[in-house]
Amino acid sequence: MKLVGAYRRFAKLPKGRGILSPASLALGACLIALPGGALADITNTVTATGSFGGSPVTANASESVAVEAAAPVLAVEKSGTLNDDDGISGQSAGDTIDWAITVRNDGNVTITTITVSDTLGTPVCTTSGDDTVATLAPGASETCSVSYTLTQSDFDSDGGGDGDIDNTASASGTASGSPVTGSGSASVPITVAPSVSLTKLADDDTLVAAGQVITYTYTITNTGNQTLIDLTLGDTHNGTGPAPVPDVESATVTDNGPAGDTTNTITGDGNWDALGPGDVLTVTATYTVTQEDVETLQ
Repeated sequence: MKLVGAYRRFAKLPKGRGILSPASLALGACLIALPGGALADITNTVTATGSFGGSPVTANASESVAVEAAAPVLAVEKSGTLNDDDGISGQSAGDTIDWAITVRNDGNVTITTITVSDTLGTPVCTTSGDDTVATLAPGASETCSVSYTLTQSDFDSDGGGDGDIDNTASASGTASGSPVTGSGSASVPITVAPSVSLTKLADDDTLVAAGQVITYTYTITNTGNQTLIDLTLGDTHNGTGPAPVPDVESATVTDNGPAGDTTNTITGDGNWDALGPGDVLTVTATYTVTQEDVETLQ
């Protein structure tokens, strides 16, 4: 028996001539070596030759097996967890988001020299300790991570206007000599909570006399997680003399948050430009008690 085609023979008929009676069967087998990246069917043809009555007898048979085409697929999945870990209760700048990235080979060929990237930082992959994955066999996966620290801008912009922090990771590698890429995105909601508190104290809350000067202290505190802008301070007063006029632009600043997040660069407009979370403005104003106050405000 003679086999025609690409094969490795592992069973065959005995050497030499033999006699095959009618209705008898001779068997042989071969193992086909499949080239990597083959895209066409694998066809094997076998030819049997013999003789009968001095005349040659020949028969051919073929069989084709469909081969799956190489289909590299690099999948990327993401998730994120927000941590309240900056020492301030509630969400605020300085908290972190831990992003988990799963890179998986969903194709049918091995992918090599994979690099993972992220819009919010450099990933660290479990096996390599950096942003690379040497190889992924079909069905295999690798886990990488990125840590992101929330900024004041994230809260001031309400997460870019949609109330969350968006993040995309990408992976690129090589399969069968060709580039293959994949990407995945995730979002983590944030909560913005603008808030302000105001206190007003007089330096003398006992009985006052005509001509006495009362100093009022106004304390404005940003108790939320967004920067407050264009603050104004108004005051109503029932005294008969000129009312106290608190000038917010003359305030002293207690900066309890990141340095420089409370500023007043535009002067003369009666506003305080920006008050960062946790920061405090202190303003004073005075009032002189009149004789009419003593006589009428009883």
